[in-house]
Amino acid sequence: MILSVSCRDKKVEEIRKEEPIVSSKDTVRQGTEVIQEKIDCNKYVTSKGLIQVDLENLRVTGDSLKILNKEGQFLGSIFENEEEEIVSPINRRGFRAFYDDYDILYIDSDGLNSNNSYDTKIDCNKYEIGVSSLVKYYSWDEFLINKAFLKLNEDSPLYFNKSDKSEIVEIDYHYFSFEVILVEGNWVKVKCSKDCEGCGESQKEITGWVKWKNEDNEILVYLYYSC
Repeated sequence: MILSVSCRDKKVEEIRKEEPIVSSKDTVRQGTEVIQEKIDCNKYVTSKGLIQVDLENLRVTGDSLKILNKEGQFLGSIFENEEEEIVSPINRRGFRAFYDDYDILYIDSDGLNSNNSYDTKIDCNKYEIGVSSLVKYYSWDEFLINKAFLKLNEDSPLYFNKSDKSEIVEIDYHYFSFEVILVEGNWVKVKCSKDCEGCGESQKEITGWVKWKNEDNEILVYLYYSC
C-alpha cells in the first residue's frame, strides 16, 4: 500500500500563483513583533476538495502540466524526463500526494472559478490550473468514498457508533485498512478493505465509525491513495 496542462504541442493551461496561506493559529509573538509561521497544509483540510492529475496518460501522450506565476511568466512543467521520472518545478512535498512510481498526483482545490480554472493550493500557496482532460475534481466527500483508503491509529480509533463516547472496536490497526462507505461531517463510516489488507484471520467484515478530522480541520487518520 502507498502512504500516501497541456500537450507540448497543444494549448498551454495557465496557473497563477497568489499570496501564501497562513494559519492564524500558527501566529507567534516575539517581543512586540508578530511573526507569521506557515503551516504544513497537508496536515489539514484547507480546500473544498482535490484534483487528480492523470499521470498515466501524461506519460503515454507526452503531455505536461505547465505552471506560470501571477505575472504569466513560465515557471516550468510537470512532465516525464528521459529517465522516466515525473519532474516538478514545485516542491513535491507541497502536493497533497505525489508518487510518480505509481502515477499518483493529488492537489488541494476549491473547484472551478469564474475564469474556468481550478483554484488550487500547493505548499500553502494559491494557484489556478486550467481545465484539462488530465485533471478531475473531487469534493472531499467524493474523494473519501471513491478514492481513499484509511489507516487508523490509537489517537483516532474505530468506534461502534458515531461518537467518541461510544465503545471502541478492539483491533490491531497495523493489519487493517478501511474503505469509506458514508461521510457525515467530521465522521466517516468505514469497513475493512478485503481487497487490500484483508479483514483479519476470520475475514469477517469489520465496520464502524472514525473521526477523520477535528474541529480545526486537522486530519486525524492516515490517507492512502492506492492499495
